[in-house]
Amino acid sequence: MSHYTYSILLKLFQDFGFANEELLKDLWIFRYSADFILARCEMIRKYKIVNIRTWMIRCPEETLLKHIRREMENKDILGEYSVTEYLSNKLECSENVAKYLIRKHPQLQTRSILKLRETIDFLYKHGFTSTHICRVSKILLHSKKTTEKRIKSLATLGVKSVSLYILTKSQKQYEEHIDNLLKSK
Repeated sequence: MSHYTYSILLKLFQDFGFANEELLKDLWIFRYSADFILARCEMIRKYKIVNIRTWMIRCPEETLLKHIRREMENKDILGEYSVTEYLSNKLECSENVAKYLIRKHPQLQTRSILKLRETIDFLYKHGFTSTHICRVSKILLHSKKTTEKRIKSLATLGVKSVSLYILTKSQKQYEEHIDNLLKSK
């Protein structure tokens, strides 16, 4: 590839706001044609995706569309609010507590807001309070499906008071807990 081609690509990446550090970490990005990169960047810009990453250029179109769909869902749910403000409102806690939860679990910042909302609503429905959720905030990173499955299995065993702490254990630790419950009966 000629120096001229690299210059064109660099200018294109700068125009779309790519950080130089990110480009240096992903040199494969320079293997794509300027036309392909431009088309991808325009597609991303069309949907007003703020943080454009190099993987968005390299990934299959289906993956990019899935990411865009999730971003759009998040924007619809959040509206004008940030993730911190949303969590603060949904968990009925201060913004400082919500910021702490995000610092403790940075994945909350990128988690699907739709899934986050479903998990919180599910936990409220099953009698957990915002205090419970804030104390064991790791539960927000677990899938609703797994949490539901575990609550049902504990209910089947006659456990009336389920601890969020137990629900967040690894599969192996959770199975050990179930075995201990069965042995104590």
